[in-house]
Amino acid sequence: MEALGLWDLFVFPRIALVNKGAPVAEILAAMGLRAANALLVDDNPFNLREVASANPGILTLSPEALRALDVSAWGAPDPGRAPGELPAPGGPP
Repeated sequence: MEALGLWDLFVFPRIALVNKGAPVAEILAAMGLRAANALLVDDNPFNLREVASANPGILTLSPEALRALDVSAWGAPDPGRAPGELPAPGGPP
């Protein structure tokens, strides 16, 4: 991922050859997110099932399933913010 310039695009990146359920729960806790507000994309069906079992409410998708979705409308619209604009430091998210 570093060679492709992708590593810095990930929040809380972690690579490990372990079951994914507990590490995903740890990352969600560190980020202050509920499982219901997270999406895991993985090409291994076992990982998807294991993460879903350990993190009730999380959305899990294969890369193929994600490609088939129209995600352009995901998220809540914010009429007070221009597209791509980040929230002000210390302000509401």
